Amino acid sequence: MPVDYFESKLRSLLPSRARLAAGFACWLTGLSLAPMAAAAEPRPAPNIAALIGQLDAPRFEIRQRAAASLAELSQEPAQQEPLAKAIHEVLLQPDTSFEVRSRLEPLLKKLPPTEPPVPLDISTEEIDRLIARLDAGKYAERLGAAARLKWLVTRPRIACEVMTRLKGFVADPKLSAEARKGLQPIWDASRQTWLTSDPKSWKLPPISAQEIDRWLDVLSLPAPPEDAAPAARKARALRQEQAQQELLDALVRDDYLPQTKAAIEARLATAELDMVARGRLEKLIEWTRPAMVAEYWEEKHHLGIQHLLIGEPSQSRGAERPSYFDRIDDRVAHCVSGNSLKPGDYPVGVLFPHPNALRANAQFHLVNLPTPRRRLAYEFSSKANETVRLAALSERTLAAIAAEKRPLGEAELAMLHELDAGAVSRFVGGYFLNVGDPVPPDRAEQNHMGRASGYANVCNLLVEIGTPDALPGLLAAIDAKKFAAPTAESPENWPWIAALSIAERDEGPKSDAWLAGLIERTDPLRIEGDSAPGAGPPELGATAAAILLARYKEPLNDFGLESAEDRMLAEFGAPGYRFVLPEGRRKVLRWQADRKPPIAQRSTAANSR
Repeated sequence: MPVDYFESKLRSLLPSRARLAAGFACWLTGLSLAPMAAAAEPRPAPNIAALIGQLDAPRFEIRQRAAASLAELSQEPAQQEPLAKAIHEVLLQPDTSFEVRSRLEPLLKKLPPTEPPVPLDISTEEIDRLIARLDAGKYAERLGAAARLKWLVTRPRIACEVMTRLKGFVADPKLSAEARKGLQPIWDASRQTWLTSDPKSWKLPPISAQEIDRWLDVLSLPAPPEDAAPAARKARALRQEQAQQELLDALVRDDYLPQTKAAIEARLATAELDMVARGRLEKLIEWTRPAMVAEYWEEKHHLGIQHLLIGEPSQSRGAERPSYFDRIDDRVAHCVSGNSLKPGDYPVGVLFPHPNALRANAQFHLVNLPTPRRRLAYEFSSKANETVRLAALSERTLAAIAAEKRPLGEAELAMLHELDAGAVSRFVGGYFLNVGDPVPPDRAEQNHMGRASGYANVCNLLVEIGTPDALPGLLAAIDAKKFAAPTAESPENWPWIAALSIAERDEGPKSDAWLAGLIERTDPLRIEGDSAPGAGPPELGATAAAILLARYKEPLNDFGLESAEDRMLAEFGAPGYRFVLPEGRRKVLRWQADRKPPIAQRSTAANSR
């Protein structure tokens, strides 16, 4: 009888935990265990949905195992996107428990941003159910309903429907204060989407002239008598708040703006209004006045804001002069009087430097707000994350400068330090390639004063804050010989110094391969410096080799590399190295070639995956 028969019989009789011992015994007696020695099968695709479901299991050890497995999956690049999608789906379900949410939300923050697509439309019944669950007894249920509604209202059509349905809920005087507080974030999110979207995407009910008059009637009511019951006072205040909201929303809609504005003005023309009612209507009319905002930014922070009506001087307490703009559009604003800004034209929608050269770290941003809709939309956009706002403002500002294809002025060069680093890095490539760096007639005097060219100043900035986005354009400009060669008056090779500084911060296979390709280059990074006589200047290939070796914890002394200890490079935090002996370069090249696989090959393999 074949040996395999005995082996299979033995394996079937033994418990699973004893199979390893049996395998060892069979090996001692010469029996074949080929099935156990076979190569491991490929790992099956993980069941992400099942693991997430186990986070709610009754047994603690099952929940812990599932959490650990999901954490492992989050570290696998191939699993990150499907895991993020699955987590989003679960977090958007109102029935997801607090236990599951508390485990998935921190995990989601470590994954790439991925959200499932929002449906084109949903039923009114589903919206009402979700809104009702905002006042549910369970905290997890309230969280889930709020998360799903915030996700849904990113689509304008749904945002309009949610906003309309919320008005009905808010109108209920029996609604608890806690429930109103829960509705507010959804109300704000839906209104922000509505106000910042294309009116063609809206789905809102029509407004009749009778409705406008009825809302005006409510706002025109005199103050209640002093002996009125508190409940009556509260009910009237709630009705007036709702009427004011409805009239403001009518002013936001371009097709109803003229009709609503005329009706309010006609009501204001009557003499029967008391001061309180008149004040409410005048506040509505003010929304229709063309306006603007002057924002003040300093050191990448939004520190001040001034609201102005066009054509109306406004003097703040303690100000020397009134702030007064007589005209504005989406491109230019004309200042008649100001305290920081002198009379003249200023750009709109972008950052521009403070006119005072001593305030080089400060900028202004003017915003045109010609309609109620844009004024209300600004109220939301101004509350957005400051870093996100600065990035968007930086992109717009630099795009406007790039479109003009002109050299940056001295104040604009200083302003680059205050803009988003990623936006600046993406801007400089086109700037280097498309804009000349004209030599001023007093170049010698400028050098004597320590003022470098515009290109050198931008490269200096890249040394400090440049991101990998700057490298393609910077290297293309180097290849196109857009930079003047170092001279005795300007000895630093700033373009290469900037490129190496960025590569030093950018660890990754592409950066490794690029640095490895530079090792044989002998271009000086500074043609004269602080080095000892005969020691030689900091060098392109040596510096690239030093960055690469340090990245892999290799001792630089073993390869004959030493820091150039150049004062100018050190002042800007730029790397600078040289080879003590020529054989040091050959040793680095051998180290690079002996890596398994070599750096350049590893980069190619990584990029092909």
